[in-house]
Amino acid sequence: MAIAMTLIASAVAAQSAGPSPASPAGSADDRALLQSAVAHRGIGADSAAAVIYLFTDFACPDCALFIAQRLDSLVAAAVTPGRARLIHATFLIPRLLRGWQGASAAYCIAAITDVRTFDEAARRIFAEQGTWALARDAAPPLRAIARDVGADPGRFDDCTARNVMAPLLLSDVRAGFAAGITGTPTLVVLAAKALADRTRDPFEGAVTLRGDVPLSQVLAAVAKVTKTK
Repeated sequence: MAIAMTLIASAVAAQSAGPSPASPAGSADDRALLQSAVAHRGIGADSAAAVIYLFTDFACPDCALFIAQRLDSLVAAAVTPGRARLIHATFLIPRLLRGWQGASAAYCIAAITDVRTFDEAARRIFAEQGTWALARDAAPPLRAIARDVGADPGRFDDCTARNVMAPLLLSDVRAGFAAGITGTPTLVVLAAKALADRTRDPFEGAVTLRGDVPLSQVLAAVAKVTKTK
C-alpha cells in the first residue's frame, strides 16, 4: 500500500483539504506552522541514512518512563554519531483520553520555537503527566509549560485553540497504523531514502520495535535498514 507522506506531506495536504479558512493568508500561516512543527520535532542530521520514528502518546506512563530513562541513551548511540535522525510522532491510545491535548501542546510549541525548546517542552509534558493529564482542564498546566520554556503565549493559545496541529496528529496516527503499531512507546526504524520514494510504501522493509527492547536491537535495526555494519 503506497502511503503519500513523509508525514509533512500528509499534514500539509490534509490542511489544504480541510475547510477553507477566513483568508488565504491564514491557510498559508497554518501550513507554515505545520512545516515548522515537523522540522523542530526531529533530532539529528537531515542527511542521516536512517530515520527512527518514536511513536508515543503524551499521556502514556510507559512513554514517560521511556523518555526519562532511555531517550538520552538512544540519542547518544544513534543520533549524535549521525547514524539516524529521531522524529517524535504521536500514536493515540483512546483509553488515555488526554494524549491529543498533550501532543497538540507539544507540537504547537515546536511550531513556534525551535528544536531545543521542543525537546525541553516534550520532556516536561511527559514528566508532568500527573498534573495535566489528570486535571479537569488540561489547558492551564500545558499553557504553564509553554510559558516556562519561552513559547509566545498568544501564539501558543491560538495554535492550540484552533487545533492547527490536527492534520499532523492525524497523519501520525495514520502512519502508525500503516506501520502496524498497536501500543506505545514503539520505535519504527526505516531507511531515509524510503521516505523520498513516493511510489512505494515507506514502511516496506522498516523494523518495528517495542520501546522496551535493548538498545543493541535498535542499533541493529539501523544497520539493517541502511545495510551497514
